[in-house]
Amino acid sequence: YEIYQCDWSSDVCSSDLLPNTALEEPRELSGERRAHLERILGEAYYSLGLLDAAREHLGSALRLLGWPLPSRGGAVAVGLLVQVFAQIGHRTLPRLFLGRGSRRRERMLEAVRALERILEIAHFANQTATSLYAGLRSLNLAEKAGGASVELANAYANMCFAASLIPLRSAAEQYRRRALAIGRQLEEAGALGWSLFVSGYNFTCRGEWVKAGEEIAAAMRIHAAQRNLRRIGECQSVEAYIHYFSGDFERGASRYAELFHTALGRDDLQQQVWGLN
Repeated sequence: YEIYQCDWSSDVCSSDLLPNTALEEPRELSGERRAHLERILGEAYYSLGLLDAAREHLGSALRLLGWPLPSRGGAVAVGLLVQVFAQIGHRTLPRLFLGRGSRRRERMLEAVRALERILEIAHFANQTATSLYAGLRSLNLAEKAGGASVELANAYANMCFAASLIPLRSAAEQYRRRALAIGRQLEEAGALGWSLFVSGYNFTCRGEWVKAGEEIAAAMRIHAAQRNLRRIGECQSVEAYIHYFSGDFERGASRYAELFHTALGRDDLQQQVWGLN
């Protein structure tokens, strides 16, 4: 079985390296292995800003893992309500719920990884209910899987992001602190970088521009060390936003121009659009 190899976080990635059709599954591949490969393809398309293709493969991964996304508005609303009550249970009766799915831990964490990207894609598409559903579903699965993990840190960060938009300031702050604590505990650069980025975004929602700039700059340093160009672009976009709302229009424009040219060089259509702000 051949899968297209590419460093999705670097500038050598190109849409020309990706297949134009869905994965063709050899008979010997298990459903879980195929789900992993579908998720990897979804990540690849996401890194290139090709969000429709990314969503298709991520959705396939979730179906294979046994946690399909609800496809209709009514089903999304019901699913969201179920996840809200599940999260309330996790917060009020943690000993009863947290870690109880440890026997299926890796399968659950694979689903969490797919849901992380679904959340972001739905957010960009202004599909608020689906974004909230994906965030809560991923957090509930990560907590059931048990133990500190990169996925759990990311799930807390994503819920901070979602709560910031509603806005639920108290909930956002609780999730922000949990995300940063686990990221620092694990000493895992990717999780800590994402947690710092979301923390900075949370401060922009409060109008606390100095704190926001400090957190985004810290996230940028981590992602730059990892050569994660997708995440660097996200940091540049928020930095430009911060400069604009702080009254520094020249630096804001410069940041957007820089983002556009780097996104152009790696075929990231979505971030090219961001750079044209």
